[in-house]
Amino acid sequence: MMTYILFSILNIGLILFVLIKIYKDKKIRRQGKDKIIIELNKNLNSMIASLIWFVTFIILLRIFIIKTNEVYHLLHQDYINSIFQLFNLEYLEHLRKYFLDNNMTRELVTIVSYKSNILSTLTLIIVSFCSLILESYLGWQRNIVYEHGILFKSETISWNDIVDYQWSKVYKNNLLKKGVQYDLNISLQKVRFFYFNNEVKFIVNYEDKELVNRVLKECVINGDT
Repeated sequence: MMTYILFSILNIGLILFVLIKIYKDKKIRRQGKDKIIIELNKNLNSMIASLIWFVTFIILLRIFIIKTNEVYHLLHQDYINSIFQLFNLEYLEHLRKYFLDNNMTRELVTIVSYKSNILSTLTLIIVSFCSLILESYLGWQRNIVYEHGILFKSETISWNDIVDYQWSKVYKNNLLKKGVQYDLNISLQKVRFFYFNNEVKFIVNYEDKELVNRVLKECVINGDT
């Protein structure tokens, strides 16, 4: 019972986190319509991450379906009436004891392996699906420079958070929106949640650099122009 509770809390919390992040991003964009200076490119890293999570989700789901079918076909004639019983830990424990008491080695090994992995596998499937949804959403949203800061992955980076910025050399981008672009690397005062380091990177079109650079020079004390 406690395992089910922890499983439910973890996964409900994860789903709520994703919904809150998306809602927060939409709210910021809606409230900041009148304060937009310029819209930058979309989050390429999030698009790549969404593809990785998609592949991960499909692989995990396929493995789970194959394993569940194997257990069901082995036990359904004599011990299982519905596939939903394979998601009932109490019933699985009842089967485990029955197979153990009757020295049914094959069935025992199968049910023990399945029971020990079902919740962790389902959790990984839910994690990969939620990550897919979140990264897909963020990947299709444009980063935006506002009067008060920069919107990046549903988080607003205020000008006070930025300690430095640097421009890369100009290059041609052949992915997504093709054209001549720059990488804008911004250093933050501290590591932000889910950034994993204190730097974030934006892709800026060639024709937008002058405006973005002017805003940064006016709002950030240090920086490499």
